[in-house]
Amino acid sequence: MKIKKTLLLTLAGLTISTAVATAFAQYLIERNASNRIYRDVRDLPKNQVCLVLGCSPTLSNGTRNPFFEKRLLAAAEIWTAHQCQKFLLSGDNHSKKYDEPTAMKIRLIELGVPESAIVLDFAGFSTFDSIVRAKEVFNTDKITIVSQSDHAKRAIYLADHLGVTAVAFEAQDVGFRSGMRTKLREALARVRAVLDVTLFNRKPHFLGPTIEIPKA
Repeated sequence: MKIKKTLLLTLAGLTISTAVATAFAQYLIERNASNRIYRDVRDLPKNQVCLVLGCSPTLSNGTRNPFFEKRLLAAAEIWTAHQCQKFLLSGDNHSKKYDEPTAMKIRLIELGVPESAIVLDFAGFSTFDSIVRAKEVFNTDKITIVSQSDHAKRAIYLADHLGVTAVAFEAQDVGFRSGMRTKLREALARVRAVLDVTLFNRKPHFLGPTIEIPKA
């Protein structure tokens, strides 16, 4: 009986600690991104480089991932409005069969962005890695981030702690039912982001030699 009570108290303590940590991370990241998420491309400050954050191009059933599609549509809107000159497409390419950056490039060209304006980062295995590599590998410390609002806010928080000046253009969100799993994962990712830059001293998977983004 005593062991059961101890286990229950431990579980309750862990649950409360997780809830508090999650709420605190949400507060920090929401406050930090205040006034730096843009919904109207006409209000978006001009930047040389636009960092488009990758995700899986397709869902498990083979259909196009709406998060992916809406991010690329947002990037194309930025190009049409002449608010960025170069697009750094950063995503996961952990195998020959899985290549987010190339899929992003193909779609962006379909949407009217010229290949000459596109640069690929094949080692953006996480949002953290994408931000670090934008600065350390692609030698840019001022970017416009493209993703859905919740993700973009986390990216801005990371950028602030990694020495990158960032604003974000909000890609259209996905309906709650379709995006519920992603939103739950995002809540936990925010806790990880805070810990990464405050306690863990996290490092990216790969860096490598500098790759200069050509000037327009």
